[in-house]
Parts: sequence; C-alpha cells; structure tokens
Amino acid sequence: MTDAEVQQSINDNNIDQIEKKSDNHTFQMCFFFMQGVSSLSGWNAILTGLNYFNSKFQGQNCAFSIPIPNFVGSTLIGLLLPYISNYLSLQFRIAYALVLQSAFIILLPIVAEFYPDDFGFYLALFVTFFIGSFGCLQQNSSTGLAALLGFDYVNMFFVGTGFSGMIICCFRFFSLAVIDQSQPAKSIMLYFGVSTFLNVITISMYFVFKATPQFQRVKLAQRKQKTSMIVYDANVSNQDPTKDSSLIQESVVTLQASPMDKNTLDQMGLINVLFWINKIAFPIPIMIMLLYIQTFLMYPGITLKKQFDDNFADWGITILIFSYNVGDTVGKSFAGTGLYNQTCLIITFLLRFLFLFPYIMIAKNVLEQNWLSYLNTFMFAVLNGFITTGFMQLGPNKSDEGFIKEKIGFVNGFTLLLGIMIGTFLAIPFNGI
Repeated sequence: MTDAEVQQSINDNNIDQIEKKSDNHTFQMCFFFMQGVSSLSGWNAILTGLNYFNSKFQGQNCAFSIPIPNFVGSTLIGLLLPYISNYLSLQFRIAYALVLQSAFIILLPIVAEFYPDDFGFYLALFVTFFIGSFGCLQQNSSTGLAALLGFDYVNMFFVGTGFSGMIICCFRFFSLAVIDQSQPAKSIMLYFGVSTFLNVITISMYFVFKATPQFQRVKLAQRKQKTSMIVYDANVSNQDPTKDSSLIQESVVTLQASPMDKNTLDQMGLINVLFWINKIAFPIPIMIMLLYIQTFLMYPGITLKKQFDDNFADWGITILIFSYNVGDTVGKSFAGTGLYNQTCLIITFLLRFLFLFPYIMIAKNVLEQNWLSYLNTFMFAVLNGFITTGFMQLGPNKSDEGFIKEKIGFVNGFTLLLGIMIGTFLAIPFNGI
C-alpha cells in the first residue's frame, strides 16, 4: 500500500470523528484515569481488608503473606507480556482481563468468610495469585497504550492509580463510622464490591473508547502496516493526531526505514526482547525496579506494624494507608508538570532512603507519635508517585517508533512488578521487628 493510500484510508475512516476532537480528548483522559483506578482496585481492596484477613486466618501474618502471590502472578504476566501481547487482543488484555479479575475479587472474601482455616488460607493465596495476574495483564497493556498516545495519557493513568487507593480508603472510613464492626463481613464486602463496580465502569468505557479516532487509527495501523500500535511521536504530542493524519503517515515511513521492525522483534526470544528493550530505555527500567524494591521494603509490611491503642487501631491503620495513597497521588500529579529530568529523578530516589530509618524506629515503637508515622508515610509516597510517573513518561521517549514505545511500556511495567515482588520478599525478615 502506498503512502497516499494509507492517508486516504485514514481520512475515510475518521473524517466524521475528527470534528469531535475536544469531546474525544476529554473522554480519553477519563478513560485512562479509570484504567489507572481499576489497575490497582483489586490490590487496594486486599490491602484495606488485611485486618479482616488477619482475624479470619489467625496465626498468619497476612500483611506479609497475602501480597506475595498477588505480586508473583503480576511479575509472571509482566515477564511474558512482551511475547503474549502478539497473541492476545487488546480487548482481551484490558476488558476481559478485568472481567476475570472481578470474578476472583468477589471470590476472595467468600473464601475467607466460609473457610477460616488453613485450607481457606491457602485457597485465598491461590485466588490472590489470579487477582494479581489479571490485574497485571490489564495494567501493563494500558500502560503500553498510554505510552503510545502521549505524555498526558501516561500521567492521567498514574494519577488514577493513586486515586484508586483513596477511593477504597474513603469507603473504609465510611465503614468504620457507620457499619457495626462486630460484623466485619459487611465491611469487606463493601470494599470488594466497590472494587468490582469500578472495574465494570472501566470495562464499559473500553467499548466506548473503541469508537474513538485514536483507537480506529491504531487498528488501521495494525491491519495495514502489521505494526503493534502507531499513533504519533512524542515530539509532536502537542498536536492532535486526529486532526493531522500526516503524523501517522510520517510514523509509518519512519518505521519502514528502521532496521528493527515488529516482525524482527517477534522472531527474537523473550529474554533477547527484554534485554534489547532494556538497552534502549536504560537506565529507566532498572531504576523503576530499584524504586519499588525500596518502597515495598517498608510498605505495607513495616508501615502497618505501627502500634496504635486498641480502640484506635482500625482507624490508625486506615489513616496510614490513606496517607500513602494521598501522597502517591500528589506525587503523580506533580510529575505531570514535567519539571524534572532523568538525573533529578535518580537523585530523588537516593534521597528517599532517608525515610527508611524512621520507619524502622516507628515499627520498634521507639518513635511513638502517630502524626510522625502519617507524615513519614505521606512523604515517602509523594516521592514514590513523583519518581514512578517521571520514569514512566521518560521511558517511551527513548524511541520514536510506536511499537518500541509499546514494548518499553510493557518492560517498565514488568520491572515495576519485579521490584514489588523482590521488595515484598526482602521485607519478610523485618516481620520480627
């Protein structure tokens, strides 16, 4: 197909939709916000319900054990996604993955309520594995898609991930204030029900998103050029790709001239693909992994070892989790300003180690003040959100080619999850503090 034919096809398919540019942009921002919310809704429901699981599975430290299968499943899918994305449609990886995750989210509190024994505990770990697996499939696929559509969409996605925890925590506060705490099953069903409802909204929005010009252009590029996804270059992200179809034409010409195209990439082994993408995006994937090792050494395990008065424990733990989610959201929102570079983010990461010492002193009850624990957690989360979004935005800009941007998004998501899993395991020895 000639360049003229590609451009004519684009114009024919999208001419009626171009006039809706403003409405489409607003919807797409909301869509990626909800993708971010849903990507962590299952995890945040689990995190908010850790006290409930501790009460059901007595003798088990759920703050350390429950997250492990969640992150093992996430890491496994993150590792395989650059390969399996060639065989699973975007619709399956986003919409259907959320459907399957929602089924396991509903199942988890049912298992805990009716099987509060060792069998139920291990069954809960099994269910949590699939919550993490399908959540990762949706999250990393959405991250890859946002990386292709531009800076604003990446930022909005990660702001949504911060709001996800805040939403669930608000329902936790409501539960503590209104629902009889002698009937914890009502509260846990509320959190997990809200999580499932958020997923339903996101699934519905996906099918509306399929009708937008950007999605149609993505599918057209897939059919005509056999590329993964091509929308427009980050260097021209201030322009609207639905307004000027030459942006896609230029991307196609650039890709055809590249010595590394998608077909070549598909022929490489999985390890070679990961190595090659890491080489292009270096050091960003490695830094994302180190950041989340650093984070999950302290959160949630060490953070939630803070000792509160018995009559305030539920409120205190919820405030701690809420402090983290608010801080994470603030950091991700600030990263949207773009006032940073790679060196700035690396220095900020190193300074973040200063927060580890207060965490350990708080867990050992040397520092007893509640406000100090809230403040330390808030600031620790602000920097986490800022650095995460900064690296996620800088990573895809290491390449001008659409299918490589997508793979960088996948690999960044994988290294994030790998860092979470490593950090979770490394935190286990701190359980004895």
